[in-house]
Amino acid sequence: MLDLAELDAETGVGVVITEEQIQAAIDAVFAEKAAEIEEQKHDFNFGLLLTQVNKSLKWADGGSVRDKVNAKRTSLIGEAPPSDGKRKKHGKKGKEAKPAGAAAQANQAEDHKEEEEENEIDISKLIGRDVDIGNSTEILAAHRAFTQGKVHTRFPPEPNGYLHIGHAKAIRFNFKVAETYGGNTYLRFDDTNPCKENNEFIDHIKEIVTWLGYTPFKTTASSDYFQELYEHAVELIRRGKAYVCFQNSEEMSRCRNEKIDSPWRNTSVEENLRNFEKMRQGRFAEGECSMRMKMNM
Repeated sequence: MLDLAELDAETGVGVVITEEQIQAAIDAVFAEKAAEIEEQKHDFNFGLLLTQVNKSLKWADGGSVRDKVNAKRTSLIGEAPPSDGKRKKHGKKGKEAKPAGAAAQANQAEDHKEEEEENEIDISKLIGRDVDIGNSTEILAAHRAFTQGKVHTRFPPEPNGYLHIGHAKAIRFNFKVAETYGGNTYLRFDDTNPCKENNEFIDHIKEIVTWLGYTPFKTTASSDYFQELYEHAVELIRRGKAYVCFQNSEEMSRCRNEKIDSPWRNTSVEENLRNFEKMRQGRFAEGECSMRMKMNM
């Protein structure tokens, strides 16, 4: 039997966080870091304080917390300079001194404008753009012909369980972005491990997407493209961009943290192709090896 009182308590139903409570929590975290703020000024990471307040007041309005943190910051150390958020790097050559007077103000205004333009992301300007690095003219032409300059998104759940609130957020995000820019959204079942998939979960996911008010442009599954994915993998190995690695998860994690290449990273293309074929044939034990991209460690 569902305990409604417990559900309300766990989800914050009926909880009211006042402006006074928010301000008191903010004053407390600022007081705790007062010495560091005074020393570092705008180089202090105020995002840490924002996170701390949000954790202490779980159901507080995030926008109100952010605005009050910014107001408190300004009252203590003034408005953030145009360069705020671009921390100084050791060894980086400093900028030339700015001229004084009206010329200085003009230069500062121009710098500020450039920084705003650099940091601003206008999604509408990205529509129809191609990432042509490493792609052939034929691939790009096929891509343009298929997308017609529209945004294509996908909601890719694994059909091995029931959906939760995080899935609802992902559904809304993907469908709304495509809808906003005149594109399409696929419902793509990530059935890369068929032994765990269940038609009950597939039907449930379709029902929930419909219940939320969305209709997929097309419903597909990863297994529809297994052969194509396999061929892409082989091509990556042939190009020297991927390899078969025999490290376990703990060894991979250690090497990533220490920025050390895998001992199998520089294995020859021929040997990688032989090992990958053995993987396809199931001649290695589950988890014994994996195909990895040659990332910059």
